[in-house]
Amino acid sequence: MKVSGLGSKKEPPFLKMRKMPENMKKLEKAKKNALLGGGQEKINKQHAKGKLTARERISAILDPGSLQELCLLAGHKVGAPGDGVISGFGTIDQRPLCIFSQDATVLGG
Repeated sequence: MKVSGLGSKKEPPFLKMRKMPENMKKLEKAKKNALLGGGQEKINKQHAKGKLTARERISAILDPGSLQELCLLAGHKVGAPGDGVISGFGTIDQRPLCIFSQDATVLGG
């Protein structure tokens, strides 16, 4: 079975390096979009219901800046950043832990 994209002609390394700035811009854009989960409209709907988003709940419980998120870009190409789950590890009162939260703005949580 041949997988699409594999077995194609290889580019010389110097050509790949030329694309690096463009690829970095694409990566930063994908990360920025993934951090919005299902988008600002769905975030607003959560707030209208008096609920925090999954990312807000995690930020409220963890020590500031301690979240090391896993799989942020999983599913982003199909419009489901993180596959609807924010997961990672961080600290509470400097105690390490793993944490996850279903993101209702993506695939209904």
